[in-house]
Amino acid sequence: YTWTAITSGVTVVGGTTSGTITAASTTTSIDLQVITSNPLVAGTIYFEVSSVRNGCVGNTLSSGVVTVNPNPGLPIPSPVKTICSEN
Repeated sequence: YTWTAITSGVTVVGGTTSGTITAASTTTSIDLQVITSNPLVAGTIYFEVSSVRNGCVGNTLSSGVVTVNPNPGLPIPSPVKTICSEN
């Protein structure tokens, strides 16, 4: 099998975005680490997988879309109102 990761709004920070899994492969997992490109907006990733046998490529299948949400940041503090003792 060959596979390709299709991303939108995310950056791959670990792993690779495509590869080949053969009968002799010792692993059949796809290991990616991604972060959102914009810390305020979710991104997406999906995979296209094609079978390959004797040099012939079969139909390409697409996975479902996975939404990658940004990590929550520090909360925005409320403005502090100064209160004077005379008021």
